[in-house]
Parts: sequence; structure tokens; C-alpha cells
Amino acid sequence: TGADGLIYKADISNPNQARQMFSDIFHCHGRVDLVVNNAGITRDQHFLLLKTEAWDEVMRTNLSAVRTCCQQAARIMSDQGWGTIVNIGSSASLSARPSQVSYSSSKSALIGLTRSLARELQDKSINVSAVIPGLTRSDMAAAIGKDLLAKSIAKIPLRRWAEPDEIAAAVAFCASPSGRCMNGKSIVVDGGRTAAEGEIKS
Repeated sequence: TGADGLIYKADISNPNQARQMFSDIFHCHGRVDLVVNNAGITRDQHFLLLKTEAWDEVMRTNLSAVRTCCQQAARIMSDQGWGTIVNIGSSASLSARPSQVSYSSSKSALIGLTRSLARELQDKSINVSAVIPGLTRSDMAAAIGKDLLAKSIAKIPLRRWAEPDEIAAAVAFCASPSGRCMNGKSIVVDGGRTAAEGEIKS
């Protein structure tokens, strides 16, 4: 694209590595304008078989790591008087999915984090929003197996999964000047599945 880019490797479920990553980025660039919290894992298990280790692993990556990254970003953005944070949720936070108690819980909490943080940071001109994808073409989605994938797609009114570019477009809107008036809200990009299931609450 003609722009320079750098890759920083960090396990964000490790708070020390996450903090070091932000320190390195700030040292290199002197500012942080946009943070997209996109990392996530799932450890699907029937609730009665759900082990504490699996629950904790999901929470560390899907929720605690987001808290750390938001906190590091907000400190920098507060000083510069500007910034945007976009948290990537999941439609599993809006409709029940079997064997996804840990994943759904983490993503539901993420929406609460987004709303509360937006209120807390609004006076500093920091916008915090969420994008909630449904089934999206990805390694994680493909790993559920062809049969389950076909059943999931059949529940989507568009009869297809979302493409990564479609999720990226929603994120780009949140980060653009056109999205500056949206704060503490979520954009659902799921092909209409949760709307059809009647799970979205106003």
C-alpha cells in the first residue's frame, strides 16, 4: 500500500508482554491512534465437563488481555487527547451456543467492558466500540468441521459466512471520521442470524 508496517510479537494473555508491546510501539511511533482487540480463542466443552484450566485460558485471552490492552492504550490516548479502541466480540454473546459457555461468557463480558469504558473515557475524546461478527471465514471457524459448519451456515439468512474483509469494513468505519459519533455501541455483522433468532435486545 506504500505505507510502512512493523510486526510486534507478544502473547497478550501475558500482561507483561502486552505492556512491553505497547511500550515498544509508543517508543517507535510516539502515539497510538487505534487499537483493535482481535485476538480470541475457544475451548468448546460441555459445561459439566468444562475444566477450570480451559475456562481460565479463554478468559485470559478473550477478556483479561483486552482489559490490559485497553488500559495501556487509554493511558497513551489520554495524554494525546485522541484515540479509538475497537473490541471484536462474537454473535455467541447474543445467542446461545451449545458447549460454548466459556467463550460466550468472555464475549458477553467484552460488550460490558466496551460500554463501561466508553462512558469512562468519553471526556478524553477516546471512542470505544465493538464489532460483533457472526460465523466468519477463518481458521477457527473451519476447525469446527464440515458438518457443523454446514449446519451453522444454514441458520444464517444469507446462507453464507462473512468474509474477513466485511468484518474489517465495520472496524474501518469505527476508526474513521464517519464513525466518531458512535461510542459504546456494537455493530453486528452476522448475516442476520441473531436478528432472525430474535436475540438482539435494544
